[in-house]
Amino acid sequence: MISAENLLRVVPGLNGIFVPLVVTNGQIVGTWRKKIAASGVTCEASLFEEPNTAAARTRAEKTQRDFERAVADYARFLELPVRPEPTPNR
Repeated sequence: MISAENLLRVVPGLNGIFVPLVVTNGQIVGTWRKKIAASGVTCEASLFEEPNTAAARTRAEKTQRDFERAVADYARFLELPVRPEPTPNR
């Protein structure tokens, strides 16, 4: 379900406490985090694979679309709007 190299990203400290997971086709492909406020829900996914090939970009784009649909469902369940993740200043 997960490669040994990504295990510490999922279970920091190997103490049995998992961070929230992004799962696609039975494989753990990333983690995610959320912020909930009265003004809405913000969620961000961090995928493990670098999209440096066309196939990897296609997988990442599909996973991101699926994640955004799941976030919309989650926000609807909480009866809150989805707020976009702020873009960092560069």
